Amino acid sequence: MDMSFSDEEVTDILRLLKKVSGRTENSIYADVFLFALSTGMRAGEILELKFSDVKFEDEQAVFNVTKARQGLSMYIHLPDLAFDIIQRRRSQNPNDTYVFESNTNRSKGNPISRISVHRKFKEVGGMVQKKITFNSLRHHYVTYALKEFQDPVGLRLDTTPSKKMTKLYSR
Repeated sequence: MDMSFSDEEVTDILRLLKKVSGRTENSIYADVFLFALSTGMRAGEILELKFSDVKFEDEQAVFNVTKARQGLSMYIHLPDLAFDIIQRRRSQNPNDTYVFESNTNRSKGNPISRISVHRKFKEVGGMVQKKITFNSLRHHYVTYALKEFQDPVGLRLDTTPSKKMTKLYSR
Protein backbone atom coordinates (compact mmCIF):
# COMPACT_ATOMS: atom_id res chain seq x y z
CA MET A 1 0.00 0.00 0.00
CA ASP A 2 1.32 3.43 -0.99
CA MET A 3 1.77 5.52 2.15
CA SER A 4 2.75 8.75 0.44
CA PHE A 5 0.31 11.48 -0.50
CA SER A 6 -0.03 13.30 -3.82
CA ASP A 7 -0.31 17.10 -3.88
CA GLU A 8 -4.01 16.74 -4.72
CA GLU A 9 -4.57 14.39 -1.77
CA VAL A 10 -2.82 16.79 0.60
CA THR A 11 -5.00 19.66 -0.65
CA ASP A 12 -8.17 17.58 -0.23
CA ILE A 13 -7.13 16.35 3.22
CA LEU A 14 -6.39 19.88 4.43
CA ARG A 15 -9.72 21.15 3.12
CA LEU A 16 -11.59 18.30 4.79
CA LEU A 17 -9.72 18.62 8.10
CA LYS A 18 -10.79 22.26 8.21
CA LYS A 19 -14.35 21.30 7.33
CA VAL A 20 -14.72 18.54 9.96
CA SER A 21 -13.27 20.81 12.65
CA GLY A 22 -15.78 23.53 11.74
CA ARG A 23 -13.07 26.01 10.73
CA THR A 24 -12.44 27.57 7.35
CA GLU A 25 -8.90 28.51 8.33
CA ASN A 26 -6.29 27.58 10.91
CA SER A 27 -7.68 24.22 11.94
CA ILE A 28 -5.50 22.65 14.61
CA TYR A 29 -5.95 19.29 12.86
CA ALA A 30 -4.80 20.69 9.51
CA ASP A 31 -1.81 22.27 11.25
CA VAL A 32 -0.88 18.99 12.97
CA PHE A 33 -1.21 17.18 9.61
CA LEU A 34 1.05 19.68 7.79
CA PHE A 35 3.55 19.78 10.64
CA ALA A 36 3.83 15.98 10.68
CA LEU A 37 4.02 15.82 6.89
CA SER A 38 6.85 18.37 6.75
CA THR A 39 8.92 17.11 9.71
CA GLY A 40 8.41 13.34 9.88
CA MET A 41 8.06 13.63 13.65
CA ARG A 42 6.20 11.17 15.86
CA ALA A 43 2.81 11.96 17.40
CA GLY A 44 4.18 12.47 20.91
CA GLU A 45 6.98 14.73 19.70
CA ILE A 46 4.49 16.96 17.89
CA LEU A 47 1.68 17.03 20.41
CA GLU A 48 4.00 17.68 23.39
CA LEU A 49 5.91 20.47 21.61
CA LYS A 50 5.94 23.68 23.65
CA PHE A 51 6.59 27.15 22.29
CA SER A 52 9.44 27.42 24.81
CA ASP A 53 11.16 24.44 23.12
CA VAL A 54 11.71 26.40 19.89
CA LYS A 55 15.07 28.20 19.69
CA PHE A 56 17.05 30.04 17.05
CA GLU A 57 20.53 28.88 16.12
CA ASP A 58 22.54 29.98 13.11
CA GLU A 59 19.48 31.69 11.59
CA GLN A 60 17.49 28.45 11.76
CA ALA A 61 14.68 27.43 14.06
CA VAL A 62 15.48 24.32 16.05
CA PHE A 63 13.86 22.66 18.98
CA ASN A 64 14.78 20.16 21.59
CA VAL A 65 12.82 16.93 21.80
CA THR A 66 13.43 14.79 24.86
CA LYS A 67 12.77 11.12 24.35
CA ALA A 68 11.68 10.13 27.82
CA ARG A 69 11.89 6.38 27.25
CA GLN A 70 15.49 6.61 26.15
CA GLY A 71 16.52 9.69 28.14
CA LEU A 72 17.91 11.30 24.98
CA SER A 73 17.60 14.81 23.64
CA MET A 74 17.78 15.71 20.00
CA TYR A 75 17.76 18.98 18.14
CA ILE A 76 15.71 19.13 14.99
CA HIS A 77 15.98 21.83 12.34
CA LEU A 78 12.54 22.97 11.30
CA PRO A 79 11.58 23.33 7.65
CA ASP A 80 10.08 26.72 6.76
CA LEU A 81 6.53 25.35 6.60
CA ALA A 82 6.73 23.93 10.14
CA PHE A 83 8.28 27.13 11.46
CA ASP A 84 5.53 29.20 9.80
CA ILE A 85 2.90 27.06 11.53
CA ILE A 86 4.58 27.65 14.90
CA GLN A 87 4.82 31.40 14.32
CA ARG A 88 1.19 31.68 13.21
CA ARG A 89 -0.11 29.59 16.10
CA ARG A 90 1.99 31.65 18.55
CA SER A 91 0.57 34.93 17.25
CA GLN A 92 -3.01 33.58 17.35
CA ASN A 93 -2.66 31.94 20.76
CA PRO A 94 -0.21 34.08 22.76
CA ASN A 95 -1.20 32.56 26.12
CA ASP A 96 -0.84 28.92 25.07
CA THR A 97 2.03 26.80 26.36
CA TYR A 98 1.81 24.07 23.73
CA VAL A 99 2.03 24.65 19.98
CA PHE A 100 -0.98 22.38 19.50
CA GLU A 101 -2.93 23.18 22.64
CA SER A 102 -6.50 22.10 23.23
CA ASN A 103 -9.01 24.93 23.38
CA THR A 104 -11.86 22.94 24.94
CA ASN A 105 -12.93 23.92 28.45
CA ARG A 106 -12.19 20.45 29.80
CA SER A 107 -8.66 20.25 28.40
CA LYS A 108 -7.55 23.90 28.26
CA GLY A 109 -3.86 24.23 29.04
CA ASN A 110 -3.02 20.73 27.77
CA PRO A 111 -1.88 19.58 24.35
CA ILE A 112 -4.60 18.39 22.01
CA SER A 113 -5.22 14.71 22.63
CA ARG A 114 -3.76 12.04 20.42
CA ILE A 115 -7.18 10.35 20.37
CA SER A 116 -8.84 13.50 19.04
CA VAL A 117 -6.25 13.86 16.27
CA HIS A 118 -6.48 10.17 15.32
CA ARG A 119 -10.26 10.41 15.23
CA LYS A 120 -10.19 13.37 12.80
CA PHE A 121 -7.47 11.73 10.67
CA LYS A 122 -9.54 8.54 10.46
CA GLU A 123 -12.71 10.45 9.59
CA VAL A 124 -11.04 12.38 6.79
CA GLY A 125 -9.07 9.32 5.65
CA GLY A 126 -12.36 7.55 5.06
CA MET A 127 -13.55 10.45 2.92
CA VAL A 128 -10.45 10.39 0.69
CA GLN A 129 -9.98 6.60 0.82
CA LYS A 130 -6.51 6.97 2.33
CA LYS A 131 -5.11 5.82 5.65
CA ILE A 132 -3.95 8.90 7.55
CA THR A 133 -1.81 8.15 10.59
CA PHE A 134 1.31 9.68 12.06
CA ASN A 135 3.13 6.62 10.73
CA SER A 136 1.87 7.18 7.18
CA LEU A 137 2.92 10.84 7.44
CA ARG A 138 6.42 9.71 8.49
CA HIS A 139 6.52 7.37 5.49
CA HIS A 140 5.50 10.24 3.21
CA TYR A 141 8.19 12.49 4.71
CA VAL A 142 10.93 9.92 4.10
CA THR A 143 9.72 9.02 0.60
CA TYR A 144 9.60 12.69 -0.39
CA ALA A 145 12.98 13.46 1.17
CA LEU A 146 14.67 10.52 -0.55
CA LYS A 147 13.24 11.53 -3.93
CA GLU A 148 14.15 15.15 -3.38
CA PHE A 149 17.60 14.85 -1.83
CA GLN A 150 18.73 11.29 -2.66
CA ASP A 151 20.73 11.18 0.58
CA PRO A 152 19.26 9.41 3.59
CA VAL A 153 22.19 10.25 5.87
CA GLY A 154 20.80 13.60 7.04
CA LEU A 155 17.24 12.40 7.20
CA ARG A 156 15.66 12.89 10.61
CA LEU A 157 14.04 9.60 11.55
CA ASP A 158 15.37 8.96 14.99
CA THR A 159 18.26 9.93 17.19
CA THR A 160 20.35 7.26 15.49
CA PRO A 161 18.99 6.66 11.99
CA SER A 162 20.09 3.37 10.52
CA LYS A 163 20.02 2.08 6.95
CA LYS A 164 17.47 -0.51 8.05
CA MET A 165 15.15 2.15 9.51
CA THR A 166 15.54 4.40 6.46
CA LYS A 167 14.71 1.47 4.17
CA LEU A 168 11.68 0.56 6.28
CA TYR A 169 10.25 4.10 6.17
CA SER A 170 10.97 4.70 2.49
CA ARG A 171 8.94 1.79 1.12
